[in-house]
Amino acid sequence: MALNLAARIESLSGREKVMLAGLAGAFLVFLGFLGYLLVGTTLGDLERSVESKKTALATIETLKDRYLQSRAGGSESSELKIDDNKVRLTPYVEEAASKIGITVDDYKERRVPLGKKKKNAQGEDVPEMWEELLTITFKQVDLEHLTRFLDEIDRPLQLVFVKKLAMKKSWSEKSQFRVTITLATYKKA
Repeated sequence: MALNLAARIESLSGREKVMLAGLAGAFLVFLGFLGYLLVGTTLGDLERSVESKKTALATIETLKDRYLQSRAGGSESSELKIDDNKVRLTPYVEEAASKIGITVDDYKERRVPLGKKKKNAQGEDVPEMWEELLTITFKQVDLEHLTRFLDEIDRPLQLVFVKKLAMKKSWSEKSQFRVTITLATYKKA
């Protein structure tokens, strides 16, 4: 077959041979360009990925000491916060919502025992601590008000945590969301 191809090329005129060589050259240039695009974009993506990981690692290194200090002193301060925790979730949330100018549509409170049970003075079994949960619902709230509300309730002095957050886009208003948030706080029994 190779001889047959070589014989066919020999039978071509000089002008046809030049055109065939030009076509082969253009094909090789196209293959080179295609290879450059594939390899170049892959290398560029890898370089950007490595650079972002280097940046993240540098950030972690700079914050490592602060984290280790807060972790070492964190258990003692958490115990003190739990002992002194006087937060009542419903009034706390109502105050935060009124500051932002939004209305909470639904409240559901519950208490869950945590830790080992021990006997109190009356001989009843009581847990070490209680987890107080409050599930609130906003039927329609935009993202700006929601983030301001979350910033308002997430104060470092209060022992209030966002345990669950669920969002669904409103069908009638595309900029509005139906949001359900479960907040938790912990108190000694």
